[in-house]
Amino acid sequence: MMGMKTTLRFGVAVACVLGLFNYGGIAHAQSTQSVQSASNTNGGVFTVTPTVEQNIKPDPALVQQSAKVASEPADTSTTPPTTLLKLLSKGFSPVATTTPPAGTVNCFAYYTFGSVSVQLASRAGISPGQTATISAIISNNNPYPLVNGQLYVKIFRKQDNQSDFIQGGNIVDQFVAIDNVTLDAHQQKILNFSWTVPSNAVAGDYKIVPYFETDKRYNLLGLSFTDDVAGVPYEFTLKGASAEVSFDKNSILLNNIPYQVIAAAPIIASTTNPEIDVNLVNTTSKAVSVPIVWRVYYWDGLLDGHLLHTENQTVSVGPNASAKASYTVTDNDHSVYFVIAEADNGDSKSIVDVRFAKDGHPEARINFPSLTSFPIEQGTGTSIFSCLHSTSAQTIEGGKLVLTLTDLTDGSVIDTHEYDGQITGDMMGVADAFTPKKTYDKVMLTAALSVGGVPVESVSTTYDCSVIDPDKCTKNNGWSGSPIMLAVAFGVLVLLLAVTALIKHLWYTKK
Repeated sequence: MMGMKTTLRFGVAVACVLGLFNYGGIAHAQSTQSVQSASNTNGGVFTVTPTVEQNIKPDPALVQQSAKVASEPADTSTTPPTTLLKLLSKGFSPVATTTPPAGTVNCFAYYTFGSVSVQLASRAGISPGQTATISAIISNNNPYPLVNGQLYVKIFRKQDNQSDFIQGGNIVDQFVAIDNVTLDAHQQKILNFSWTVPSNAVAGDYKIVPYFETDKRYNLLGLSFTDDVAGVPYEFTLKGASAEVSFDKNSILLNNIPYQVIAAAPIIASTTNPEIDVNLVNTTSKAVSVPIVWRVYYWDGLLDGHLLHTENQTVSVGPNASAKASYTVTDNDHSVYFVIAEADNGDSKSIVDVRFAKDGHPEARINFPSLTSFPIEQGTGTSIFSCLHSTSAQTIEGGKLVLTLTDLTDGSVIDTHEYDGQITGDMMGVADAFTPKKTYDKVMLTAALSVGGVPVESVSTTYDCSVIDPDKCTKNNGWSGSPIMLAVAFGVLVLLLAVTALIKHLWYTKK
């Protein structure tokens, strides 16, 4: 319970830092924390079966619970006095470290980190070899809809108290549990996914930890490249095997230096090809040959397009012994790297995540382009916006971000806005307010980022009222009105036809 409260308090505290100071963000690469999110394939014995059960009103109890935990005094037996410093080392800067460039706005006046909450529960007991159905109550606390969302989860087995606090639990899997989530403004949904517990799972205390992103890029609950900035975990205990083959998370070395998971990401010289070492431990009485897959990503492991390299290895380990697994990252083209090592032993997995930065490679990055309201209504003011930042402390010159809102019914441009200028390591915002001359039910927002005329990144998001909430649609095959009004009009038409037929019948009868 202490571990759960500490994790929850830490995650809520991060959100509070952003909310109270209303500035800052996922700042410099050298201060971003690590371990992390992973391949978005489900692989192995984990299956995903998302279902929408119902839409329900936001649960005030969840808000009260978060506020209560955030207001509690820190547990000094487990929380060091450097909590604020740790928050800053995660990349959450409560004050700007540079003067915002002209033409920008406060990103966090539009984008709210922690604005999605997730509550997990299992409908029945969880046992090795059995498939458990996990329910997730997902709440969007934003005044605008979220589309193309992902519920990402990590499943941990706890270490002893000290090791768990310093390095986090042992990751037994991490994956996108539910994809393509759509939430209207202030909407709450209950969704399900299934998880088949490995038949050879080791006995112990486990937890499923939620994260929520959109477009497999933008963090709205937790930071998927960390083990400790996340949503409220669902905890359970397994009665299982007493021996296993797994990575020793406490043995990770980066260039022969112990790697701290719950800490700031280390900075590597741009010319260095860092080596990652980790011990694979076999506590069973049999020798094993274990397949290991190394995956190297840029930034984090959510997006397939960020995958840079994959390598397969096999490591042999004797009974009650250990062996070293090693990998060298040779790519030098990016500022932040995320490396996943996955060992498979029968049904079970063991995963370690390593994240580090390289100096001398500043890159620009988009963060969460969105609308401030939808549908877009005639005569009602609204805005398009996006955040952006440099992935290092170095300011990037010659940046350009173009926001374009398009009507998907005819391809016409509804609004466009362009920012030209510097891109700093502090999170920046770009926004444009406008008053539409007509109502739009299906639009696409595109954010295109370039540096020195060279395209860097482009993201397009579609907002369709027939998907988000059909009752809010104002256009249905030329009809301007709600579906209820359409049904009433149809009923009136049928009644008129019936009355007309009756009058004709009476007329001919008299004749």
